[in-house]
Amino acid sequence: MVSGRHVMVELYGCSYKTLSDLELIKQVLIDIATRLGSRVLSEHFVKLDPGISGVLVIGESHISIHTWPEKNYASIDIYTCNKSSDLDQALLFVKKRFNPIQQCALLVERGLPEGFRVTEMKWGESRIEKSEMAQHVRE
Repeated sequence: MVSGRHVMVELYGCSYKTLSDLELIKQVLIDIATRLGSRVLSEHFVKLDPGISGVLVIGESHISIHTWPEKNYASIDIYTCNKSSDLDQALLFVKKRFNPIQQCALLVERGLPEGFRVTEMKWGESRIEKSEMAQHVRE
């Protein structure tokens, strides 16, 4: 049984304006938490020049973001122990809000008795395709 699911998202070709807007970034992360059915316990965001780093501590784990507007790039981590959270819908929402030219994601299922499992997630406008990449076996 999986203890947690950790999605690592890479977004390329996002707009400079979006990636440097602190209030927008905060709201997007809060909206992700809401879509996951999570409650936000605390938040901390830092406006860098020109990027943003931020984290939401949620009841089930965390959601974080780091943006590099000058490279039109952002990375997002979504880690949840809520087994009923719809990560596919969260990723479709991320794509809609950031409108990247290209994106990719890895899902790491953690806390398995045999170790962890890594799955590549590819998504279009309305669906997510998954393909298992690796499984780490504990020694």
